Amino acid sequence: MKDSVLLTDDNPVDPDDELLVAYLDDELKESERVTVEQRLINEESLRRRLQSLQTGWEWLDELPGETPNEKLVESTIELVVSDIAPAAPQTTSWWARHHRGIALTLLSLLSLLVGAAGMAMSRHAMLRSELSDLEVAEDLDAYLVGADFDFLRELAANPQWIAMLEAMEDVYGQSISPESSMQPIPVSRRDEFIVSLSSEQRDRLESRWYTFQRLSEEKQQAVRDVAKQVADQPDHDQLLKTMKAFSVWRENLDDDVKDQLDSDDPKVARSAAQQAISETMEDLARRSGTSISEETAERLFFRLRQLLELRVESNPELAESMERSRRGVFGDRTEGIYLRMMVDGRDSRGRPGFFRPPPSGPGSSSSDSSDERSWYPAEITEQELHELTLLLSDEAMEKLNALTNLQTPFARDAAVVMTMRAWAQEAIRREAPMFDADQRSDLDRYLELNNRDEVDLLPPDEILRRVAPEDRWGNRFRRR
Repeated sequence: MKDSVLLTDDNPVDPDDELLVAYLDDELKESERVTVEQRLINEESLRRRLQSLQTGWEWLDELPGETPNEKLVESTIELVVSDIAPAAPQTTSWWARHHRGIALTLLSLLSLLVGAAGMAMSRHAMLRSELSDLEVAEDLDAYLVGADFDFLRELAANPQWIAMLEAMEDVYGQSISPESSMQPIPVSRRDEFIVSLSSEQRDRLESRWYTFQRLSEEKQQAVRDVAKQVADQPDHDQLLKTMKAFSVWRENLDDDVKDQLDSDDPKVARSAAQQAISETMEDLARRSGTSISEETAERLFFRLRQLLELRVESNPELAESMERSRRGVFGDRTEGIYLRMMVDGRDSRGRPGFFRPPPSGPGSSSSDSSDERSWYPAEITEQELHELTLLLSDEAMEKLNALTNLQTPFARDAAVVMTMRAWAQEAIRREAPMFDADQRSDLDRYLELNNRDEVDLLPPDEILRRVAPEDRWGNRFRRR
């Protein structure tokens, strides 16, 4: 008998076995059956194989029959059907086909959004930083003073310093230490607040910001540090106010005085400050005439005319000189000119616009005329200047006291004389104008400008043009 071999793809069914099985099952045609029987007669090996197959069939018939399991049959049928049924074509979903592209697109969009958000946050942070610096830039001059807070507190408590500031504000007609507009406004609302400012306020703020931006980064940080130190002080409001006033005052001092104020030696700085305060008070006294009221000017002018009349009555040559001047080139300006001579004294001689009175007679010269002092009114005395204070109103007297509040009686007395002389000159200028041209100095006109911050940024020639006096037609005098 032939060895049993499992049926696989490598061991297919023997054709003779198929032929013998068909012979046993009586499935062959007549001609095929005759051929098989003839081979069985002739081939012994074929006969043995037939006997083996017959024995196997007999054993199968002797096996007990069992009822097939319905579930097994059912599952077997399903397996057969699945093997027989043609495989359905696999369909790929839209997401499966495009998920890579969609993922890349979403990642790109996400990157753009993250970048845009980062830029927006960076710009917002920069805007907040600039709005915060705007508060520092507004008071830049004050913070540039430095952080010597003890020295500044001593100044704030100095009566002469307080009197000087009051006089400066009175003479200049504006606050020396104005309130900060940006400081009380929260940073988040400052952009809206800037829009609400007037054009003049915005121009001033823009000028300060431009100056701050021109500083080096180290200098800007130093200014920020000073501003933070000021904000941390318990008296920060008063301290900042003093720093503002100090910066304005220091700006008009000589360079050597500034150097002494910046000295590391406290004694040198304090001595220089006291001396500079006294000099400033004297300068303010000379400039204070422009701030007197019309009532004060009228009262002073009335008394000055009386004083001049007394001099004319006691000096016939003076009376004759005034009469000749009135009939000559001076005309209606004669009284005003002689009043200025009386108040200014010999300082008026040689002043532009003042002329020597004509000689006493035709053909006379200054050498054969009487002493030239008789042509001029006697200079107003210090006693007469002190008497002028009796004509002042309470308000004018308060102003005079503020301007002359110096350390010693001698200094105060000298300041009163100087101030009353300046006020008398102003009264004459208003009540008896002699010239059409502006009598103020360039510095006076500069200090009276409302847009000094803007003018400071102009070229020097343009600054001089802005402060040049105007003639009677409003034209600026040209400088050579």
